[in-house]
Amino acid sequence: MANNTPPPGKHPSKRPDWLPVAQLLPLRSVIITLRFLQDASPSFFHQPALAAFLRYMAGSPVGFEHRIRFDAPETGRIAYRAGDEYRFTLIGLAGSESILQTLLDNLAGLPVSCPNSDRRMPFRNNCETLSMHDTISGRPVGGYADISTYDFDMLELESERWRRFEGLSLQFLSPARLLKSKASRGDSKGEARYCRNLADVDGELLSSRIYDSLSELLRTQGVATQPRPPAPSLSISQGHLFWVDAAYTDAAGSVHAMGGMSGRLELAFPEPPPADWMQQAVLGQYTGIGQRAAFGFGRYRLESSAGAFSYRRALPAASLLMRARDAGNLADAWRHVRSKCKERQVQDRHEPAQGFDWGDDDGYAPEDEPENVDEMPLEQRHEIKPQDFFTADNGSTAYSKLCRVQEYAKYDALRRQ
Repeated sequence: MANNTPPPGKHPSKRPDWLPVAQLLPLRSVIITLRFLQDASPSFFHQPALAAFLRYMAGSPVGFEHRIRFDAPETGRIAYRAGDEYRFTLIGLAGSESILQTLLDNLAGLPVSCPNSDRRMPFRNNCETLSMHDTISGRPVGGYADISTYDFDMLELESERWRRFEGLSLQFLSPARLLKSKASRGDSKGEARYCRNLADVDGELLSSRIYDSLSELLRTQGVATQPRPPAPSLSISQGHLFWVDAAYTDAAGSVHAMGGMSGRLELAFPEPPPADWMQQAVLGQYTGIGQRAAFGFGRYRLESSAGAFSYRRALPAASLLMRARDAGNLADAWRHVRSKCKERQVQDRHEPAQGFDWGDDDGYAPEDEPENVDEMPLEQRHEIKPQDFFTADNGSTAYSKLCRVQEYAKYDALRRQ
């Protein structure tokens, strides 16, 4: 039998098929927008509750955790009122066809399709589905047949474009539970087994955890995988990683710790990484890596030094700016401004407009502060064509200024009433 293992230190761009990731494709992705019919108070991390809700809506089928992935961009918000919208993304891997179709049908039938009325659950029969959009094309989805597919040809093309960069950033979008190396974790138990900061992570460990996560998904589908290959020439030039504690309560009332590592890594490649490694890194954005990836943990996005990216992530239904313009928030902000002006008037003995220094209040952003293009609502984004993999922040500053002009006009009209 031929030995397909490359010599030590050699990483050709086309190595043996270490990991047949094509078996996980095509994948399908849908952005779901719900509307709450009652007030809801999810925990800071929405992933455990949302995972339980989606599994319930799919009928708790066998293999759900290996076929369905999701992204919860609204995590961190802990209070919703009746009428507020909620957005997340569903991702179905190869073999998920029947599960995804059932899930979409039942989500479309909310709230009637969900008999769960337990008020302890933030997601139950307390919401309805407003819209479904195809993640790739941005077009509305009326049923399963309307969903675009992301196949291996698209993965190859996307990966080849990423291989042109000498360095990349890896931004975690949700906490990641990455096991330390065997030597580092020793006899550690529980949460102590996982990487917590930059000292625990290097290029080899990151490559290993991406490979292990995809390999496990393939094995659940009955696909044999080879032992982990040598890691490519990859170094972590800099970054900032930190641990966040989290926990969830199961149906029996037992509390389970489920913390994870978050932050950002700067990856440097002295030579272009192997094609198969880049494919794994790109695909890992859709599947998540590490333990509890089925719960929505371990999600990340690759970015260039200029902020370009290819992973199409849904935005929260309401941006921070939209939430800040709430009438109650505006009234509180106006009272705050007036109180500051009165304080300065007493202290400085001159007109409030002259004495008030906006720079003294950390709650206000300067007019020319750049904002991420992620502030743009889903309905206002341009249609994404399959060949347009990279979306940079071009135009985001102009959009930010347009939003500020519009919002100030609305606020000024409200103040004059």
